[in-house]
Amino acid sequence: MTVSFSKGKMGVLCPYYHCSKDCKEWQIAEVVNTAFTELLNTLQPKENTINLFKRIVSEKLKNNNTEASSILDRINKEISKKKQRIVNARALMLDGEIESIGFKSVPIEIEERITQLICEVSIDNSSMQNIEEKVVRATDMISNLGNAYLQSETAHNRRIVGSVFPTGLIFDDRKVRTPN
Repeated sequence: MTVSFSKGKMGVLCPYYHCSKDCKEWQIAEVVNTAFTELLNTLQPKENTINLFKRIVSEKLKNNNTEASSILDRINKEISKKKQRIVNARALMLDGEIESIGFKSVPIEIEERITQLICEVSIDNSSMQNIEEKVVRATDMISNLGNAYLQSETAHNRRIVGSVFPTGLIFDDRKVRTPN
């Protein structure tokens, strides 16, 4: 079904759902949305399920953080190594072992690589810091899908519907249900 708007008797636009094909079915959007929100509100996970979810995610995060820390250590070591190469190249130039013309390209190439590595470090750090916040938001949303649906924009609502009801829904007798 898709949504359209129709002018009511008072000239106010009213949303309604109708088939996108040749059927004559149509439903007032508010009635369908209320029924769907009621269905979502029945899908409240138990508190111990939410706590288990948090524990599993926390363990996974610890494993990922350990892995990420080793990656960050490797990147930081590479940055230090690159900086030391610049110092060594500068010393060789000052000692007359390499010409200044040959030296000029060395720091530029190394600084470009250092910049790339610093970007990698900052991306990894920011993604690791936001994980806990994301877990809290996800568990809050899972615990109250009805409100999440009512407060979200259309694109987010489509993700909710698609992830919770991958086989779709049927609106029948003023109630929303799964096809099975």
